[in-house]
Amino acid sequence: MAHALEVRCPLLSPRVVELALSIPGRIKLARGVSKGLLRQVANRYLPPEVRALPKRGFHIPIDRWFRHELRRVFEEQVLDDTSDLAWLDSDAVQHLWSQHLSGAYEHGSTLWAVWCLKLWLESLRTTSPTQINPEELTRVG
Repeated sequence: MAHALEVRCPLLSPRVVELALSIPGRIKLARGVSKGLLRQVANRYLPPEVRALPKRGFHIPIDRWFRHELRRVFEEQVLDDTSDLAWLDSDAVQHLWSQHLSGAYEHGSTLWAVWCLKLWLESLRTTSPTQINPEELTRVG
């Protein structure tokens, strides 16, 4: 959950969270089955073919996007303007980019992290210091 997209908004409703916290653990793990109550509710509303589906991840095609749809934008925003990343080795970033475009390596996740870092640093530069709450910058989770 720390590094992926989680799509569980309905389960984060304050009422649902309060209810879940009020249920004793022995009921939540009855007979060693995790999410037993949730499964019972799902059994009432979902057809068997949906309930039988295996768990699967949600992956975005970032590697392909960098080679196609996002290529020009990444090059303009990151490679052509490294002002916010002056302390980062721009030759190393360019090397990762070249390897990625050639298909020699999949560096999509790393390049995405570089882009997000640049955009975050850029937002700090364009934000008035009085608008920045230092506690927000160090909060984990």
